[in-house]
Amino acid sequence: MNADRPRGLRELWRAARAEAPDTKTALRYLGEYAAFGAWSTLMNCFPVELNLRSARLAGRCWPRIMPRHLRRAVDHLRPSFPNADSAELERIARGCLRHFAQVYLVELVMTPRLISEWTWSRYLDLDHIGDALRVLLDDTRGKILVTPHFGNFELMGYAMARLGIPITAV
Repeated sequence: MNADRPRGLRELWRAARAEAPDTKTALRYLGEYAAFGAWSTLMNCFPVELNLRSARLAGRCWPRIMPRHLRRAVDHLRPSFPNADSAELERIARGCLRHFAQVYLVELVMTPRLISEWTWSRYLDLDHIGDALRVLLDDTRGKILVTPHFGNFELMGYAMARLGIPITAV
């Protein structure tokens, strides 16, 4: 457990008040913290595979519930795929929404439980970063590792930190 994390309602309230500009915002922060804690507890009651399937379903429902997000995703994809028709752009956008649902509803809250020094190899494939890993493990000087904004790239940074590789992310 992180020693800096507030424990108890009184400490949580003090931390929320210290961060918030007013009481209403502090109450909102406390509510968001409680909701995230409840969600995290719920997700950790079930196997990751079941949660990922559920999140995929949520990702399929997302465009129906909030069609503006699908429209926005299609609009953002259009410059990258100028020759794609609307159906193809929508297919890609729907896949992105399913992926985001999995990352933010499941992986974000389950990563600390799943990734450790002993279990990381079940969830991460390091086959294609061998050269980068060798450079990172060489302590003779500082390094900069540039990764694409693709997949759950945050997971790689978390795993590297758990494996003892000092890392600072920007």
